[in-house]
Amino acid sequence: MSSGTQSPRGARLAPGYVVLFLGIACTLAGAFLDGFGGGMLIGIGVVFCVAGTVTLAARLGWLARNPRDQSTLGGMWLPSRDGADERDAE
Repeated sequence: MSSGTQSPRGARLAPGYVVLFLGIACTLAGAFLDGFGGGMLIGIGVVFCVAGTVTLAARLGWLARNPRDQSTLGGMWLPSRDGADERDAE
C-alpha cells in the first residue's frame, strides 16, 4: 500500500471534528445564556462551526483545484493544443 509516513484517515479528520463539535457546544451554551455573554458564545460557536467545516472540506480534498481522484472527471479530456497556432495563422 503506502508508506508508513501517512497518518490514518481518522487522525487527519480529527481536528475538523473537534472544532465543529466545539462550535456546536458553544452555540448551544450561548442559547441558554442572556446578554453579552450569550451573544459572544453564539458568535464564536458560529465561527467555530464554519472553521470546522472548512477544515474538514480541506482535509477531504474538496477545496483542491486538482481533484485527487481523477475518476471524478467522468472520462472527459481535452484535445492536444499542438500545432494550434500554425493552423490559426493560415
